Amino acid sequence: MPRTMKPELDVSVPEILADQVWNTAKYPAVRDSSGKVVDGSGVIIGVADSGIDYLHGDFYFPNGTNKILYIWDQTTAGTPPDGYSYGNECTPNDIQSKTCTEFDDGGSSLTTGHGTAVAAVAASSGQASHEYYGVAPGASIVAVKLVDGSENYVIDAMQYMIMKARQLNRPLVIVHSLGDSLGSHDGTEPLELALTDFVSEGVPIVVASGNDGGSNLHVSGILSPGETVHVPWATASGANTNQIDLWYPVAASVALSVVTPSGEVVTGPTPDFGAQTVDGTVIILADMRPTGREWWINVTASAPVSQPKSLWSFVLTSESGAVGKWDAWTEPGQFVGSNETEANLYSIDRSDTIDAPGTAKGVITVGAYMSKYSWWARCTTCVQWATENGYKGFWWTPSYAPGEAQLLYTNTSMNVVRTILVGGPGVGQLLYFSSAGPTRDGRMKPDLDAPGANIAAARASTAPERHSDPDNFHQVWVGTSFAAPHVGGTIALMLQMNPYLSPNEITSILETDARQDSFTGNINRSIGSPLWGWGKVNALNSTLDAPKLYSIRIEVAAVHQPLSADLTLDGAFVETISLNQSKMVTLEFTRGGSHTIGLTPIINIEPGTRYVLYGTPWTFSSGGTRNFAYQEEYYLQVNSQYGYKSGSGWYNANSTTTASITPTNVNGHQFQGWIGSIVSSSPTVTFKMDSSKELSATWSQGAPPQDFLDGGIAIWVIVFAIIACVKLRNRRARLPSRPSAT
Repeated sequence: MPRTMKPELDVSVPEILADQVWNTAKYPAVRDSSGKVVDGSGVIIGVADSGIDYLHGDFYFPNGTNKILYIWDQTTAGTPPDGYSYGNECTPNDIQSKTCTEFDDGGSSLTTGHGTAVAAVAASSGQASHEYYGVAPGASIVAVKLVDGSENYVIDAMQYMIMKARQLNRPLVIVHSLGDSLGSHDGTEPLELALTDFVSEGVPIVVASGNDGGSNLHVSGILSPGETVHVPWATASGANTNQIDLWYPVAASVALSVVTPSGEVVTGPTPDFGAQTVDGTVIILADMRPTGREWWINVTASAPVSQPKSLWSFVLTSESGAVGKWDAWTEPGQFVGSNETEANLYSIDRSDTIDAPGTAKGVITVGAYMSKYSWWARCTTCVQWATENGYKGFWWTPSYAPGEAQLLYTNTSMNVVRTILVGGPGVGQLLYFSSAGPTRDGRMKPDLDAPGANIAAARASTAPERHSDPDNFHQVWVGTSFAAPHVGGTIALMLQMNPYLSPNEITSILETDARQDSFTGNINRSIGSPLWGWGKVNALNSTLDAPKLYSIRIEVAAVHQPLSADLTLDGAFVETISLNQSKMVTLEFTRGGSHTIGLTPIINIEPGTRYVLYGTPWTFSSGGTRNFAYQEEYYLQVNSQYGYKSGSGWYNANSTTTASITPTNVNGHQFQGWIGSIVSSSPTVTFKMDSSKELSATWSQGAPPQDFLDGGIAIWVIVFAIIACVKLRNRRARLPSRPSAT
């Protein structure tokens, strides 16, 4: 049915029901435990990308403060963040005073304005034009401008964002909208392993699935023993390099060669520098991981091609072992069909096209669907074309492909209301380019889908202006890069409701609440779909369900010894924790009731040495984090035959203590000194407990000291005087009495 176009937040935010969470003008809105409207307040969204236009109006709260807390510009010299040796960090004061020198220009290889748009989709305050609000308009941002998309820079960026969130004691969700189609596609790439570690530390990470679903960049097949398959590919126009990453089971032995367009054959592996051919340099390298064997092909053509006259191909031959399924991905070219595809020896399809790091374990991977086809272009400052044509054009994407926006008509009078059929049944449809699962190791991805086409988001001041821009401050973007921040913003809403959700609980809630419709079909909740995951994100239901679960995080510091402690929950054994390195354990719970965790309280190492843990058992009924550290202790044994000895007991390692003897003269024995761990003639000694220790007091026997003799004589004088007095009284009592005088 035709519908009238009108300005709104943007179609995608109401589409996922996010505005029903915080838009008090239209809905009752959702309240957190303190009664505040849930808009992501107090939560940090981390974005590491091309940069961020921190001066854009959409990054200011209504009170005039900037919602960006920190910016790390990796591309310029200055004052690096603590723990890093490069880049420049902009503090809140730098950002608020507008003295931060960072700007969003894409760095060396990223798209200018991409980071600004991604951050705005997740957290725009809407202040630039009061029309385009992010999913979590109350959330704050920590941004990193990457040198490029290399793994080391991305890992540094994520560690930095986690560090800042912990310093500020705020919950964090990271949105990562960059990816690579090459790799093992099983979660074992270095960046993927790092992301899995970050997730295990309690940080939810949202990753775009990639835009390779319709690019013919994935090919796969099953190779029987002794069988050979030929797979042709075309290099991308204008490119002179092309890579292919091929993986197959560890138990198999597979030979590979490359055939150039001129017919030369290069057999792998080659030297690291490759083999020279008429058509260019060919490098073929082999590698292996526990999850598979790899053939890596890198082709550098003699000159960039505009229209390839012929194709390259690789030849795969099974030498021994049951090969099973093999997969290959190419970038930036594409695979081409042949008579062998018709014979089903291999296939080109969109399956297994999730980009790395979207195949990492634990991350939330997001595909994209269509939420709108068209929009008004009302930019008055963009280009001369817009002014000459009344700048009020109506744009649409008939094939919803990136970069294919077309002008439908122009209208110089906003007083004329146009009614037009837009989208029809296509709105809600999966975007053809959205990468699909599963992963190569059989895990279902994506986790869910969100709007990813024609998303109006903040335009960086450095981004090129387009006459299709919806206004002076925004641009329209397409890709799964913009689906991911819809889910990142949703998680920010959930974390305001319940900051103690674990990444696993967040994923579970999102998947349980995901919407299904005629486009998704009936998805088996226990399996998921390689196209839709568990369905379309539902920000409203997921926010409302956030309080139902919570987690606690137990962090146990390392003692750097091969020791272990037992963790118990409500008296039942959970797991044995190695103490050789720091360990974090996350336990997940449903609301209601209380629980108690315990750890082995004392670990005896040897006589006189032990590790002691204080603070357990810990009883709780809501989420939180508790840090535990075992304290090394040493025992001090103080021995003495005479006098009062003090100091025996357990002491913290390297603490200072005192041993003493009083008095030093006892029953004709004189204190001579200490022997054992400490040698000293002083009756009181102070020392460091850097090991277990034993001290023994030594005594000598001799004449009583003068003061003792003086005291004794005095006592005997008194005794003798008393005896004399008694005797005198007794004598008098026995004398006869005399007669009295008359």
